[in-house]
Amino acid sequence: MDPFSNDEFDAIIRWYPTDQTEKASARFANQNMILAIGAQCAPVSGAQAQIERECLASAQSIASSILLESPSLQGIQTFLLLAFYMLGACRRNAAFMYLGVAARAAHALGLHNAKLYESLPASSVEQQYVLPFLARSKVTCANQFPSERIWKSLVTLEFVVTSILGREPASLLTHPGHANFDQMMHTRQRNTPDPALQASYQLSWLINDVMSNFYQRETVTIEAAQLYMEKIDIWLENLDESLSLNDKPSVVEPEAWAQVIGSLHVSCFYHFAVTLICRPFLIQQLRRRLAPGNPVNDSTVGNPSFEDGPEVADLAEKCVTAARYMAETCAEVLQAGLFKESMPLLK
Repeated sequence: MDPFSNDEFDAIIRWYPTDQTEKASARFANQNMILAIGAQCAPVSGAQAQIERECLASAQSIASSILLESPSLQGIQTFLLLAFYMLGACRRNAAFMYLGVAARAAHALGLHNAKLYESLPASSVEQQYVLPFLARSKVTCANQFPSERIWKSLVTLEFVVTSILGREPASLLTHPGHANFDQMMHTRQRNTPDPALQASYQLSWLINDVMSNFYQRETVTIEAAQLYMEKIDIWLENLDESLSLNDKPSVVEPEAWAQVIGSLHVSCFYHFAVTLICRPFLIQQLRRRLAPGNPVNDSTVGNPSFEDGPEVADLAEKCVTAARYMAETCAEVLQAGLFKESMPLLK
């Protein structure tokens, strides 16, 4: 998730409200949520906990009393930050609710209509379809499609959360333009200043396909799993070289630090997708091995749609390998000093 451009983020952090009107704005709510998430990641202390509570309460008050009645890009950013905070606090149901509000607000502004981004120049899209709703939100089209960045952040975060909770994403119900991962990979994409967000957005559609089709079948087949693994290979072939985490990360400057964290998000997203696809085959093998008498070839145990064999063993091994690589990658970044004390990445 990356709902802010670097310039927009710096402007929010340096901004100071001068009157009560500004203190009731979405911009002030976003500033408070940025501080709350920062405090959430910081070492636990009395002062940190107080800042976290006060900033969260202020943002929640603005979101519930003002932003629900007037959809805006900055308001959607607020609900995304609230959802991210709730995930870090292990409050997944609250995060799910905030993401639902953000999805409806995005639909109200027309952000779900992908054809707008594909057919019109940035200035035309923002001026004709978004900016009329945002006269007071101080969002311009200079940030290279802020609406597209926000929409991709929303879809990416919501698809992950709903795949974990086993629920339907609200953003999918309002997105007629891209029905699945295959269409996403063949749809012309604008040049994005954030390759990590673009890669995560594309992979989120594969995860949604897995949840909507693969897990909704009465039986899980080896052929379907292998097909999804082939799709992941296609995604990998199109991955930006700047997202590679092959080398062990080291302490770097802030700009490079942000790139490492973005690459780590993509890496964890990839391993999560592989785990999601291959998990049924690992469970099947474990159930057989843990059954009384170890009846490995007993077709009455587990899913009857496939039998143990080299292909099942390969998929099960990929599931374990993906989980191990994700843990090892996070450990390396932590040892390099690039993680805060309570980084809510995996929560």
